[in-house]
Amino acid sequence: MGRAFQNRKESMAKTAAAKTKVYSKYGREIYVCAKAGGTDPNGNLALRGLIERAKKDQVPSHVIDKALDKASGAGGAARATGGRERVGDVARAAAHAGVGGGGVGKGAVPAGGAGGASTAGAGAGVK
Repeated sequence: MGRAFQNRKESMAKTAAAKTKVYSKYGREIYVCAKAGGTDPNGNLALRGLIERAKKDQVPSHVIDKALDKASGAGGAARATGGRERVGDVARAAAHAGVGGGGVGKGAVPAGGAGGASTAGAGAGVK
């Protein structure tokens, strides 16, 4: 690809590492502060100041929301996704319903076993 690509890639990796470090630091601090004084910024002045400082340092709102959800013990699914279910939860629920990825149905084994008289009539009329 060339030297310019390599230099750009290394620069972007360095920037990403620095941002990750800052986001992680604020996430931990917000979690600890919310755990100690409550997750409502209006009632917890230290948390409010910390959130304002995080926003000033351009920390994404999903990082802040995730830390607050973790501190409240809510699990994070409703708040972090705006009330929608996360993809993993849907896939997990679909697996229990007998539906695979992409809406493909999974074959269910009859109570009598795989094979046997319970499945003999299923394909008998189709030839």
